[in-house]
Amino acid sequence: MRHPILFLSFLFTLFLFSGCAGATSVVQLAEEDNDRTITLQVGDSLEIILGGNPTTGYLWEMGPWDGKVMAQVGEVAYEAESNRMGSGGHFTFCFKAAAKGKADLKWSYRRPFEKKAAPVKSFQVHVVVSE
Repeated sequence: MRHPILFLSFLFTLFLFSGCAGATSVVQLAEEDNDRTITLQVGDSLEIILGGNPTTGYLWEMGPWDGKVMAQVGEVAYEAESNRMGSGGHFTFCFKAAAKGKADLKWSYRRPFEKKAAPVKSFQVHVVVSE
């Protein structure tokens, strides 16, 4: 190869912008997978994609989980469906199966400033990680 440095920087860039990539396997779940139980291997990635619209004040709040079993990768990402003002989109949460065990991942879609209001919707997934 004539330009190994260019090739390596291309691979690095691809890795940086590929969401939960770099794992043995990537499992993607969406709202229709609510309350599902999934089995992962240590090293696999889990990508949770949930629809929402932060311009309305609503956000997906994640409840506590066992971070030893499922480690969050990076920050929550939001992508609008269009460039129109006020349009909705989806939030993406990335995790890596870090150790053998079980973890329940739970979210509530609510306005954080409305402390006493019930969530508009919720999402959860039960994860079993094996070696």
